[in-house]
Amino acid sequence: MISNALTLIRDHLQAFFALRGFPANSVIVENIGLLETTHANNFNGNVIISLVNVEEESTLKNSKAYTTWPDNRARYQHPPVYLNLYVLFTAVLFGDATHDYYEEALHRLSAVISFFQAQKTFRNADGSLDLTYFCIV
Repeated sequence: MISNALTLIRDHLQAFFALRGFPANSVIVENIGLLETTHANNFNGNVIISLVNVEEESTLKNSKAYTTWPDNRARYQHPPVYLNLYVLFTAVLFGDATHDYYEEALHRLSAVISFFQAQKTFRNADGSLDLTYFCIV
């Protein structure tokens, strides 16, 4: 389910980037910790989405574990688990010293912020609202 949520963000962010004229497929879901390894060249020119922390939302934890069915019998059900996913967006651009990649990276991060300011909920491919994933707050 977490992978689905990050993939959904990636797909919507790629569509937003395409409208802004950024290169196609320039948003990937990957472990940013691999940046200091031999995989670093795969990251160049992309915005990396990385999950950095998962935390249970304690204020929504106290839901009932039993439901009453039509036969008036109580049955146990697993209550939903509400999670806060902490996601890091990193713009990775490097190369020779003749080009200012830092400004371009900041431009892409600004586009990520603009994306989340404009879209706080996400819809399925069929257009229905899916609240099982998340809302951005």
